[in-house]
Amino acid sequence: MPTNQVIPDQTSQLAYCALAIKALAPDRPMALTTGRGEIKGKLLVGAVIDRAANLVIECDVDEFRGRLVIDETSAHLLDGRFDIGRVGTVYTLKGARDAGLRTLLGKPTAFVGRDAELRGLENTCANASMNMWQPRFW
Repeated sequence: MPTNQVIPDQTSQLAYCALAIKALAPDRPMALTTGRGEIKGKLLVGAVIDRAANLVIECDVDEFRGRLVIDETSAHLLDGRFDIGRVGTVYTLKGARDAGLRTLLGKPTAFVGRDAELRGLENTCANASMNMWQPRFW
């Protein structure tokens, strides 16, 4: 994934992708891990790949058949936006949550009073675009 994005956003995009692939191949073992890797030739290598491989091997039992297993780092980054299950020490990605309710520290948050800020941004953008083509003298 490109490195110009925030890690939780990258992880969310990969989770959506993994869920789509899992839907196409539900009986295949699959794991999603988050971390740094290195490109050696045409291959991605490193601890994150080793962790994914170990998860696939560890979870290749009937108890996890058809489930998408994820590492603890991914589970924490995705919590709140995805349904995460846990069986013992193994986390599973069940699916995306409805994005309707936002939480902060597990509690619902009310975002009120932003109308003035939004109007200010809209006005700034409108003024900037109107004045964009006017000559400037220094």
